[in-house]
Amino acid sequence: MIKLNVFETFAGIGSQHKALKRVKEQFNDFDFKISYTSEWYSDAIIAYDAIHHDNKKNTKITLTELTQYFSKFTFSKDSKTPIANIETKIKKNPKYFETLYNSNIRNNNLGDIKSIKGSQLVEKIDLLTYSFPCQDLSIAGKGKGMSEETNSRSSLLWNIKRILVELKEHQKLPKYLLMENVTAIKHIKHVDNLNSFKKELKELGYSSFEFIENAVDHGIPQQRKRFFMLSILEFSEDNKLNLEKFYTKSNRKFKEFIEWNNMQLTPRWEQYVLAIQKCIHNDNIEKPLQHKFKNLSVYPSFNQANIVHGIEEQNISTITFSGENSRIRVLNQNNNNEFEVKKLSGLDNLRLMGFDKKDYSKMIKMNLSDEKIRGFAGNSIVVNVLESIFKLIYELEKRNQ
Repeated sequence: MIKLNVFETFAGIGSQHKALKRVKEQFNDFDFKISYTSEWYSDAIIAYDAIHHDNKKNTKITLTELTQYFSKFTFSKDSKTPIANIETKIKKNPKYFETLYNSNIRNNNLGDIKSIKGSQLVEKIDLLTYSFPCQDLSIAGKGKGMSEETNSRSSLLWNIKRILVELKEHQKLPKYLLMENVTAIKHIKHVDNLNSFKKELKELGYSSFEFIENAVDHGIPQQRKRFFMLSILEFSEDNKLNLEKFYTKSNRKFKEFIEWNNMQLTPRWEQYVLAIQKCIHNDNIEKPLQHKFKNLSVYPSFNQANIVHGIEEQNISTITFSGENSRIRVLNQNNNNEFEVKKLSGLDNLRLMGFDKKDYSKMIKMNLSDEKIRGFAGNSIVVNVLESIFKLIYELEKRNQ
């Protein structure tokens, strides 16, 4: 029996957990346990619990006990800044913090990555996953980068090295490490820091293998390329890892992943239709529902997405948490053959990341809004890609039996 004890850092809503569940369903001799998680975004902690533990009945706890418990952690309500005046916040909304308390325990969440010590990982870890923040990996010059001294969000990566060094002191290094981030990590601005990190891993005994994976190669109709790095302890760099054998080509169009009738018209949708009709006329576009319309002059702001996908397109652009692709818009015709432009819902976004309607319903039940779920999806990892990587790890473990 192959069993992996997993430490899911920067856990979000648990795409790694979801992917491991799928691998377990496919192989009778595979099992896993999420021994620990690390997450500081409070709503994501509750969402993770909803998806993976069904938010079981909460244990009642007093305000004093809540205050004492949360004084040990640093959490954030917006994923950016720490919650200040925690005692006052608890008194104002005790039900929320009671839910967070119970979710945190069920998730085995150790909290903010900066506060975690290797000595806390009593249980031996086989796989550590780390999808650290990408916000500072801009190639346009705005991001601070990920070097250790910047104290940027992306520099949280170096806490992984620190924890690994501490684990080595206790002879508890994980066999596998899995990094995920945007492909900009390979840009000339950041690659030196990436190579420095890889060098640190090598000194700890790891060989690292890089992959650029696109969601479309794993059965999801989304052009989403991401960087992955699988590091394996005491494993020769001369070994070849073939991830392509797990690729899943699919002819399913993205319209099969969305619910058009339940989608809402996007703000200024009529202006979008006018701009699209102008494009169709000027460019002699015969099949607008199979076309991607860009640079539509509807919003003047650079941060507003002026992109619309025809519903008959095979794939869509990358779904993101923020920026120009954070609100994907779709063109279709209604029953009167009139054009309409709608925006993807949280459910649509979630499905295009490999999650399902049950996951969505569980989060809605916990009073997490559709807009909040849309954000969770854009900030997550495509489950299907992770599933392929975990199948590769399963195969490596089979060889060693």
